[in-house]
Amino acid sequence: MEKKCEPLKEVGSANFRAARLVKDKTKELFAVKYIKRQSKEMSENVRL
Repeated sequence: MEKKCEPLKEVGSANFRAARLVKDKTKELFAVKYIKRQSKEMSENVRL
């Protein structure tokens, strides 16, 4: 699978969200928001 973007650095984050500065194949810079996955340890401690 071909990589479309190269992550450069994290530019912001909150509880379960983050934003990264990335560079695409044309060397253009973008900010990409994404949702962080919960760790297995965190999921095991949650009671429903």
